Amino acid sequence: MSLQTREIRLGDAFDDLDQELDELAAKLREAEAGTASAATLDELASQTERALSGVSFLVYGDEDVGFAGYGEDATVTIGGLDAGDYARVDDRAAAISEQSDDPGGNPGSRATVYAAVALVDAPFLPAPDDVDESDPLNIKMAAIAEQPVGVRDWLQSQANDLTTVSDDHFRPLRERLADTAEADTAEEA
Repeated sequence: MSLQTREIRLGDAFDDLDQELDELAAKLREAEAGTASAATLDELASQTERALSGVSFLVYGDEDVGFAGYGEDATVTIGGLDAGDYARVDDRAAAISEQSDDPGGNPGSRATVYAAVALVDAPFLPAPDDVDESDPLNIKMAAIAEQPVGVRDWLQSQANDLTTVSDDHFRPLRERLADTAEADTAEEA
């Protein structure tokens, strides 16, 4: 059972990420190179850019691979993870690692499992009648694994946002980091 779910219009996700990347780029230009705040901004910008590339692929496709995209009005539904979901992620990632002949031979498997547990619905998921697999998590993992890594990263980011129960008693880390980076940039100016 997800703590919260959200249906996201892909065109809106693209616009939000594009604007966020513009804002991070502006802050990076003003940040003093070599500082902790510049490093934090750079990491946030890299994460945002990867997610934007994934959403761009889902919306607009990629001519090179013959994929036209799902369009701006397509939606993805994502849920936040509860404690039981986290346990499933850890158990499945451990099982994948144990099945590998090469330690570390499945890089990113935990992130893929995490995104798959959080994914409720997406246009890239096969119709139930089109699959022989009986485990829905395997179906979702396979569908995510066929996408560019930015799709997985975006799904995981959205799930993280939904997993943090928001209330009036604390602010999420992402907001705190953004405030710190802004304050450091203002002090350096």
